[in-house]
Amino acid sequence: MPGNCHMIKLGHTLLLDIILSQIIETIYMQSPCNYVPIHLKRMK
Repeated sequence: MPGNCHMIKLGHTLLLDIILSQIIETIYMQSPCNYVPIHLKRMK
């Protein structure tokens, strides 16, 4: 089932994206100059 496989892959990609953004968010929150990176990230 290629369609099913694609859905699973898409789910994994979304999950990884969420985890990555959470990690990035945490790092930025701990950074003293966190305004600029968050602003740049929102622009993307």
